Amino acid sequence: MSGRLANKDFDQLEKWIGTGSKTFTLLFAITRDGCDAKVFHQKCDDIGPTVTVMYNANGSVYGGYNPTAWTPGSGNGLYNHCTDAFLFQLYLNGNPKQNKFVLKKGCYQNAVYNQPVYGPTFGGGHDLPSFTGTVSRSGDIFKLNMKPNFGNTYDMEGFSINEINNGNLIVTELEVYKVTYDERRVREPWRDIDDWNIQELEKLKEKVVTFKPLPDLNFSEAKIAMTGPVGAGKSSFYNTIDTIFRGRITQRACSGSAERSTTTGYIPYSVTAQSGDTLKFVLFDTPGLEDSTGLDEKECSRLLDGNIPNFYQVSDLGPSWPSCFSIRSKRLIGANGTGSIYVCKNLHLVKTAETGSKCFLKAQISIKTLSYQPKVLRRRPLQKTGYIVCFLCWMQPHWTFCHLKL
Repeated sequence: MSGRLANKDFDQLEKWIGTGSKTFTLLFAITRDGCDAKVFHQKCDDIGPTVTVMYNANGSVYGGYNPTAWTPGSGNGLYNHCTDAFLFQLYLNGNPKQNKFVLKKGCYQNAVYNQPVYGPTFGGGHDLPSFTGTVSRSGDIFKLNMKPNFGNTYDMEGFSINEINNGNLIVTELEVYKVTYDERRVREPWRDIDDWNIQELEKLKEKVVTFKPLPDLNFSEAKIAMTGPVGAGKSSFYNTIDTIFRGRITQRACSGSAERSTTTGYIPYSVTAQSGDTLKFVLFDTPGLEDSTGLDEKECSRLLDGNIPNFYQVSDLGPSWPSCFSIRSKRLIGANGTGSIYVCKNLHLVKTAETGSKCFLKAQISIKTLSYQPKVLRRRPLQKTGYIVCFLCWMQPHWTFCHLKL
């Protein structure tokens, strides 16, 4: 493999290329072999699929994938027609920035360009050329003598040349890797599984089935919240656990591969053994964490505190609360999707009016509840003349703490 790319970069390229595992073998590097088109063709022609990677002094890394073979071409040049070629970006100014740029429809015939005096060249125009003839080294850099024309053949998704290669073709290295479709490659397991067998599986399952929370914790089942980015496998993890204990393949939790989370709420899932017994823990599926949508920091904090109700739905526009709900510990009551409140026992809120983004709530409480000491009052005795309750109110674009005197 060698070369400058890290294993995680090869993993990303392997994912973009698809169709199984790959082996990457360095064929050509300008710091080792010289920046010479003739040498490039000697080492890379008729090899098969290759990846070209360019590095610059700013720490940006980008390049292109050629699923066909480079050829000497002719004096007039020769295009290779294909649909699977793509350009890519791995880093910008040293920061990870992974983008794949596919061919535009109708441009497949100009995917890659072969010319005996050209280095690796992508697209008609050309979107990503490299060099022509021979380029001498200047200190630690090579000032490549061609000019990119991004967006001519490949869809750059609105990215400018400055957002790809800092606006120039001055590189510290250019590498070409052979891509081998090595689907028979045996990968090392990430942990020792020599002792795994059916008997060991049954022992592990029995330990989980007999699990119970400690009596002095005063709760009957453990609640496990699964959080992580989109595509981390939270829903699939529950489906795997459920499949193991039911003894058949199940998919109760919605799972799949998409840009947005397929899970949209805080969904509890119990696990039932083949005997019919329900295990003493509940797995809570949550929406995948995203940059601009899904659970935000405050919602995550309330979730960990136990103040998010079951089946709570996360909305792009703001939280979507049930019209009225409560939680045994630290009771939480909401009103028509617009407000929520930490309250004492038996307190009930109803919405009375709404103006713009503000929601006005009124409280209804029985005089009998005045003997109860709510946690929100820090266990201070209640006075018949009234007391203060701290509550949350949805005031776009976020939740805010307010106080209500009763």
